[in-house]
Amino acid sequence: MSAATLKFELNNGFKLFMPFINKNLLSHNLTVPSNIFGIFILSNPQIGYYNNYIYLGMTPTFIAPALAVENLLAFNQ
Repeated sequence: MSAATLKFELNNGFKLFMPFINKNLLSHNLTVPSNIFGIFILSNPQIGYYNNYIYLGMTPTFIAPALAVENLLAFNQ
């Protein structure tokens, strides 16, 4: 099976089953953690569909460990 045929079949399958998929997805909650290992905070979740691709994006914010920051500040003095 060629890649073009596979893409065509998948696209048609998703078009056919999209109402069932959406109904099933709406009945479930998706929990995304906002704190990853105490190192990153995730914010601004976005879901989109662009050029036949599903996009899931979040903004990570790095949290410096407090002990490392204190050691760095003590080292610079």
